[in-house]
Amino acid sequence: MRKYHDPVSGIEETLVDPRRTVSVAKERQNVYVSELMPRTTYSFNISAEFIDGSWGPPAHLHAETLPDG
Repeated sequence: MRKYHDPVSGIEETLVDPRRTVSVAKERQNVYVSELMPRTTYSFNISAEFIDGSWGPPAHLHAETLPDG
């Protein structure tokens, strides 16, 4: 989900992107997301898949990009 607020016009827009799943190998500690918009809040759900195939509870992350991109 992306939330964008234009301080000049006062318009706030919420866009829900189609759900995408990104699997990350256990050895990796970073994931980079490209093509983000400035002054936009992004929401992520993060969960772990255990060796037995079960999933842990999701953690929710909200991050806002800088105004200058």
